[in-house]
Amino acid sequence: MSNDKKMMLRDYLSELASQTDARLNERVQELLDDPKTIKRAHKFMEKHSSILGKLHEYSEILALQLNIPTKDDVANVARLCMQLEEKLDTIEEEIHQLKAQKEEKQQTYEIVKMPAKPKIFKKEKKGYAERRG
Repeated sequence: MSNDKKMMLRDYLSELASQTDARLNERVQELLDDPKTIKRAHKFMEKHSSILGKLHEYSEILALQLNIPTKDDVANVARLCMQLEEKLDTIEEEIHQLKAQKEEKQQTYEIVKMPAKPKIFKKEKKGYAERRG
């Protein structure tokens, strides 16, 4: 195929797609404006939601009987894990702060610490020659 034919085919398909899209949008809009269609859709959604509710209830009962976790159980465990991580982070921070305070107090104590009282040696009354004696 030549480039001209390819361009014409592409233009034709593009125009056809635009027209089909426009007609489809008009039809959908007509259906959405029709009260009967809305009522039918509403009834269908009510039935669908009640069936989903029953399925959820039955799956909960089955999971309880089989002793397996449900989706809600897993979500609760995940939430508890996140809370536990936050609490552990808080405790870690407090431990680091306490260590820093202890080190600071230790350094302050070493700076302020007075040297021990020097020993005072008593002079013996006897002389060196007398002791050797």
